[in-house]
Amino acid sequence: MALFLKNPFIIFGGGFSLAIFLWNFGLNFHKTHHTIGAVFPQSIIDVKTKALEPIKNNRKVIVAGGSNVAYGVDSTQIEEFFGIKAVNYGCMVGLGPEIILESLKPNLISRDILIMCWEYETYLFDRRNQNLNYLGMIFGPQTKVCENFPFSDRIMLNLSFPTYLIRRSIFHAYNPWYDLSIYECGWDFDSSGNVRSNKISEIEEEELVRSPLKSLLDEIVISQDLDDIFSDFLAFSLEQNVEVFATW
Repeated sequence: MALFLKNPFIIFGGGFSLAIFLWNFGLNFHKTHHTIGAVFPQSIIDVKTKALEPIKNNRKVIVAGGSNVAYGVDSTQIEEFFGIKAVNYGCMVGLGPEIILESLKPNLISRDILIMCWEYETYLFDRRNQNLNYLGMIFGPQTKVCENFPFSDRIMLNLSFPTYLIRRSIFHAYNPWYDLSIYECGWDFDSSGNVRSNKISEIEEEELVRSPLKSLLDEIVISQDLDDIFSDFLAFSLEQNVEVFATW
C-alpha cells in the first residue's frame, strides 16, 4: 500500500481518472437538470415546434432566424397572401443556426418552403466561442445535436463548459423552492409563432429616427462551421425535396 501511494504515476493516473469521471458526471447531470441558460431558449423552440404540429403534414412556408424574424416577420400575412400555411420560426441569435435547423428537420416534408433570414452574427458562428446559451442547450435539452460534431469540437466543448453551471444544476435539482419555469421566455407569441407584443419595453419611433442605420457587418466571408452546417442542411433538404431560400 505504501509503495502504491509513493508511485507518482499511479497517483497521477488515479487522480486524472477520477477527474474525468467527476467531470462527465457533472455534464451528464446538467443534461437532465437544465439551468437558466437552457430554459429560456428551449421554451422558445417549444413554442415554435408547437406552432408546426397542427400543420406538420401540410405544405407550408417557414421563416427561420433569430429574434429579427420573431419580431420582424408576420407569417399570418404570408399565409393570407400566398394561400399556404406559414409559421414564424424566429428564435434567438444566441442559439446559433445548428440547433434551430436540427429542430426543424423532423417537421419538414416534401415541397415545404423554408426561408432563412439570419442575423449578421450568425454568419460568423463558431461552436467554440463559449456562448452560454449555446453550451447550456447542447449539454441540456438539445444534447443530440452534438452527436455528429467533429471529435475535436466535442472535446473542446466539453472542456469549455463552465463549472458554475454544473453547480447551479445541482442546486436547482435539490432545491424544492426553486422554480425554473419563471425563466421561460415571456414574449407574447401567437399560434403561428409571431411575437405580438413585448411585455418588457417598446422602442418609440422618435428613438429610431435619432439612431441612424449603420453597418453591422464588415466581413464578406462566413465561418467554416456555418459553411459545414448549411452544406449538411441543404443536402438534407435536397433529399426531402424542401425548397430553401436565404435572405439578409
